[in-house]
Amino acid sequence: MRAAQIQGTTPNNNDSTIVITIEANEKTPLLGGAWKQNPSSGNCAQKLNGSGGLGDLKFCDFRVLGIAVLLVGGFTIATYLLVTESRLPSARFALDLVNRDVWTQTVIPLGKLLNDSKVLHILMVQTGGQICMELYSCMDVLREMQKIQGNAHGEIPYNFLIGGDGQTYEVRGWNHESGLSILPQQSSLVIGFIGNYTFVPPTDTQCTSALSIVNESMQRKKLHSSYQVFGLRNLSISHFDGEALFNRISKWQRFVTLLNVL
Repeated sequence: MRAAQIQGTTPNNNDSTIVITIEANEKTPLLGGAWKQNPSSGNCAQKLNGSGGLGDLKFCDFRVLGIAVLLVGGFTIATYLLVTESRLPSARFALDLVNRDVWTQTVIPLGKLLNDSKVLHILMVQTGGQICMELYSCMDVLREMQKIQGNAHGEIPYNFLIGGDGQTYEVRGWNHESGLSILPQQSSLVIGFIGNYTFVPPTDTQCTSALSIVNESMQRKKLHSSYQVFGLRNLSISHFDGEALFNRISKWQRFVTLLNVL
C-alpha cells in the first residue's frame, strides 16, 4: 500500500527533510479521496475495506436520525403539554385588592361580625352614578360615597367594590356584615360595581375581578363551597336598573336568579 508523503524543510536547516507518512486507509478529514463510497448504498453507507465483498457498513450521517428523534420527541412533549393545559381551569384569578386603610382613614363602625360557615350567597349590585377608571379617582368616589351614605350606624353597605380600573376595594371586608338590611346579612357577601351598568356592561377586567374576589373568599374559607350568586336590582330606581350588568353575570355557572328590591 503506497504512503502519502508531505515534505518540507526546517527554517534553520535546508538539508533536513521532514517526512509525514499517512496510510491511505487512516481516518482523516484531509484525505477525503481515501474513502471509497459504496455506489450500491447511495449516500448513507460507505465501504470500509477494499475486498469487494459486502464489508462493514457505516451510516455516513447519523445527524439525520438524531434530528428525526428530536422532532418526534418534541412533538410528543408538545402534545402532552397541550393536553395537560387543556385540563387546567380555564380562568386563573389574581386578586388586585386595595385594603380599606389605603383609601380611607375614617373610623366608622363596620357592623356585626360574619360567621364564615354560614356565608352562602354572593350578591352583585351596581352602585349607580359615576364610573371611575383609575386608582385615585376610584378612591375619591369611595370617599364621597362614604361621606353621603356613611353614618353613625356603619360604613357604606358593601363588603367589596370593583372600580372601572379593575381593582377591588375593601369596604367592610370578609369579617363584617354588608349593612344592607333588606338581605339576610349573616349569609351574604355584597359585591358592588362602581358606576351605572344599566346600558353598558362592565368590562371583562371588572368581571374577572369579581370572580377573583369570589375565588379568594373560597381560598380564605370565608365562603361556603356550595355558594350561589344573585343579582340585586333596585326597582325604586328603575325596572331596568343594572340590566347590562345582570346580563353578564347571568352566564356565570353559580348564578341563580335576579332579586328585585324596593
